Amino acid sequence: MSLKSVGNLTGFVREHMLEAFNTAPRIEELINHFEDLNRSHEAIIKARLQIERLTPLSEKMAKLDKYEKDRVKMRFSRDGLNPYFASVKASLLLKRIEKQNGIISKQQIKEGGVSSKKELLYKERDELRQAIAENGGDRLESLKNEKKSSENEKAKRLSKFEDYQDLCKSLELPKIKDESGFVDNRTHAKNRLEDIRSKISEFQNNRTEQEVLIKGLKDEHRLIFDEVESLKKRRSNISLKQIQIRDNLCMAVGLSKEDLPFAGELIMVAEEESSWEGAVKRVLHSFALSLLVPDVYYKEVSEWVDRTHLRGRLVYYKVTEGDSRFIYDNDTNVLPSKLRVKPDSPHKEWLGEQLHRRFDYICCRNLGEFRQIEERVAHINKSMSAIEYNKGQYIKLETLPSNDSDIRGFRQELKSCTEGSLTGADNEQYTEEKFLQVKSIVNRFKGREGTSDLDKKWTQKVTDVRNWFSFAASVRWIEDN
Repeated sequence: MSLKSVGNLTGFVREHMLEAFNTAPRIEELINHFEDLNRSHEAIIKARLQIERLTPLSEKMAKLDKYEKDRVKMRFSRDGLNPYFASVKASLLLKRIEKQNGIISKQQIKEGGVSSKKELLYKERDELRQAIAENGGDRLESLKNEKKSSENEKAKRLSKFEDYQDLCKSLELPKIKDESGFVDNRTHAKNRLEDIRSKISEFQNNRTEQEVLIKGLKDEHRLIFDEVESLKKRRSNISLKQIQIRDNLCMAVGLSKEDLPFAGELIMVAEEESSWEGAVKRVLHSFALSLLVPDVYYKEVSEWVDRTHLRGRLVYYKVTEGDSRFIYDNDTNVLPSKLRVKPDSPHKEWLGEQLHRRFDYICCRNLGEFRQIEERVAHINKSMSAIEYNKGQYIKLETLPSNDSDIRGFRQELKSCTEGSLTGADNEQYTEEKFLQVKSIVNRFKGREGTSDLDKKWTQKVTDVRNWFSFAASVRWIEDN
């Protein structure tokens, strides 16, 4: 052990007792992320302005369409009045004609009966005359034959009448007693026949609807079956719809599916890390469905996507080959270290960089691993408590917030930017104001025009977390602390 004079305790602790943080890669990563975010933000602002300008026009066009539809509807209604009233009049006339036909039928039956009776009377008259003329010789024999013939005719008609009455009973029609009842039954039967035909047509329509429903269910079953069969044939869980979009794209631009792989087809969980597979899939789900497009094909793919109605969602990234400038630690606890990228893929370097940029998450099996950080912070004081400074006393370091105006201002800006967004509060939204605050900080990280050197020094100062604290020493009794 050696002793030395300490002039500035805070500086000594910062330089000799706390490890320096290499924030440069993180800041570069933050700037790159923010440039992507800023481009999206500018596109949103542009779209918002377009919506604000087009909304009044759209509302006026909607009103114009409504007025035009109302005008066409009214004109159609006006033009339809004459045919409508004509159809009503025709319906009334048809009912009247039907009623008159019924009356005529009754009269015709009565007339037929009268005519038959009249003919019989004429015939009887002629026969009587002949009988009188012949003095009645064979008249009685002739009357017997006529009586027999009439009885036979009566029996036939009674049989038909009984059959008709049975039919009326089976059809729940009233039994007839005269010609008028027969005409009424015939009218009722005609109406019921029309009702039956209408019901047959309704049943036919219902049958058609059921056939359409069955066809829809069969189509749905076929889609599910195709999806299951497709999953059996491939190792990834990418949906059949996404595969079909990729197939259509490849066919249109003349490429193979190996030229345009999904990110999920090139990534797998390492065998020794299989216990993390479920969690990894949930985290990487959206990214795994992204299509990786090499730089040489990006223009063709982008043009095809712009002119094609995909009937689905497709996310694709432009992959530029080259050495990666992104530096990351080989920490075995971060999520990317538990993954394996297809070794012969030309996108291996790009994919590895994106996984570390986007999913640089610590994988913890329980909350105890988080507490290790607190234990390391307390380790220094624990070590110093074992060293006797004076008899019965030891030294403990006290951590105080830095009074530096740059540090305090920077921390206040960070708090304002991230308040609510990191805790996931339901009542917090990342507003335009917060975005502009983040943009201001990132611009200083990048270096503003005219103040680049000052911004560089400021960045080095405020991003070194050791500068956020001042340190003091207190002497404590070992006995009671």
